[in-house]
Formats: sequence, C-alpha cells, structure tokens
Amino acid sequence: MRIYLINLAYFANIQALREQEMQQLDAIDKKILGALQKDGRMSLAEISVLAGLSPSPCLRRIKIMEKAGIIARYVAVLDQAEIGLPVSVF
Repeated sequence: MRIYLINLAYFANIQALREQEMQQLDAIDKKILGALQKDGRMSLAEISVLAGLSPSPCLRRIKIMEKAGIIARYVAVLDQAEIGLPVSVF
C-alpha cells in the first residue's frame, strides 16, 4: 500500500492563483465571453478561432472561468411570440 502525502498549501496556492488570474480578464477572455454570449452552442473550434487561440488553451480558459463563477450557466433564450407569450411584464 502506498501512502501519498498531499500538500494542501500547494493546492491552496493554485486556487489563489486561479482566483487572482480571474480577477482581471484579458482581451482573449473577453473575446471568449463575447462569443459565448452571442451563441452558447458555438463549437470550441469556432470560439478558439474568434479568440485567436488553439482549441486546447481556449477550453482551459473556459473551464477556469466556469470554476471561478464568471460563466455561471448556459441557457436557452426563447422567442416569446413563438411559444404564445407575446407580452412582457416588468
């Protein structure tokens, strides 16, 4: 049986770095977020082209933003008229 000692401080440092990294979104992150806001079903290949990245680092950035809570969820926007709800009330 092998026993592995896990350095929790190391993992805390990685988490802190991720949080610090996400506090300031760079231009590439903003391009990724803009693409996802326009079409949440856009393929990773399409998003990576728009962001100027290859798919692997693009996916890494998306996953980091999901874990950081910047990308909270993916939703479908419905056409009110098509589903019989033509009036919006605030």
